[in-house]
Amino acid sequence: FGRVNYAYSDKYLASVSVRRDGSSVFGPNNKFGTFPAVSVGWRLSEEGFLANSSVINNLKLRVSYGITGNDDIRTGNTLVDWYAYSAVYTANTAVGDNQAITSFNANNIANPDLGWERSIEINPAIDFGFFGNVISGSIDYYKRTSDDLLLNNPVASSTGCSIALGNIGEV
Repeated sequence: FGRVNYAYSDKYLASVSVRRDGSSVFGPNNKFGTFPAVSVGWRLSEEGFLANSSVINNLKLRVSYGITGNDDIRTGNTLVDWYAYSAVYTANTAVGDNQAITSFNANNIANPDLGWERSIEINPAIDFGFFGNVISGSIDYYKRTSDDLLLNNPVASSTGCSIALGNIGEV
């Protein structure tokens, strides 16, 4: 995790951060994820043309953008198991010709590309204060898109399985 904050004359503000995580839930091709974020702000009320205003005592424009990752994932009501990317087999034993015969059935299909769910967020806003902050508040626009959602994907029964976990959803 790393973060850098910058402020110039208490008017121009910026913050940049990067986070890198790893999780055993995901396949070897996507075990690690990098998640950046950036925000900038401009305090217009600190500019010369508003510094002595008797009406506006706080006016700030700001915007932030960031990506976060999720590895605490549920498909339906079931928590996704660690190592969910690997194939799991169940042993079955039957008797034939007076001897035990063991076979193995696949429970799922291996997916080495199984990876992080992501949320991508953008948030532009205006903070304001008027008449000595008697009237103050914020107006925000917020948008989040989640993609690469882990969902069970139906597969052909000829594979021996009915579903395969994959990054296929978006909201």
